[in-house]
Amino acid sequence: IDFIADTGDGWNSTYSIAYFASKSELELSDGKNTCRTRSGNILIFGGDEVYPSPGKEAYQRRLITPFENAFGDSSNENNEVPHVFALPGNHDWYDGLEAFTRLFCSDLGSRKFAGWFSRQKRSYFALKLPNGWWLLGSDGQLHSNIDTAQLEYFRTIAAEQMKSGDKVILCISEPVWIYSHKYRKYGEYYDESDLIYLQEEILKPAGAEVKVYLSGDLHHYRRHEEMNAKKENSKVQKITAGG
Repeated sequence: IDFIADTGDGWNSTYSIAYFASKSELELSDGKNTCRTRSGNILIFGGDEVYPSPGKEAYQRRLITPFENAFGDSSNENNEVPHVFALPGNHDWYDGLEAFTRLFCSDLGSRKFAGWFSRQKRSYFALKLPNGWWLLGSDGQLHSNIDTAQLEYFRTIAAEQMKSGDKVILCISEPVWIYSHKYRKYGEYYDESDLIYLQEEILKPAGAEVKVYLSGDLHHYRRHEEMNAKKENSKVQKITAGG
């Protein structure tokens, strides 16, 4: 799985991210150790695919074209076409999600994005992964609550397909753990009730537990790890990974 959020607001920044995402293999080094990593079967866009405001022309110029140029005629060694799933961020919502829906959720957009294909039909999704893991993508809808239709979608998935002991990677459009801490610091209230409801009233009855929170929105990488976990080797991770 590859994860990209906040792709960039200009050609150089967006193309540089697309360039590395399009490579079948990367060799990473910190000067002492070297690691090889291969491209994912799935690309997750974590929000804010276009800056500063969306639209069909803006999506073409600021997102599709840089990725198409970076990907070129590349394909992986098995000739398998990877898939892309996308969450909208606040910037993607500025046109009512029209451009986002056309590219990622509608057959009008041909379902092709550079070297990837889209399969989602909504602005949120659930992916069943191997070994009892799930990846849920939840649309925060421009700082508002998760809507009822979305909650019922996840409720059906949890009730009919999840098993006790399943673990969840929850992708959301903004790192709520950062914002709620900041709001409390200044004596203000930040509403997390919808996410708490998703965890406690939908996932927990099915025996599933969120172990990884993954978000963009803030333009840096930062990881917070659970303290005083019941299981030392099973700490909850909260990761911000914005481009």
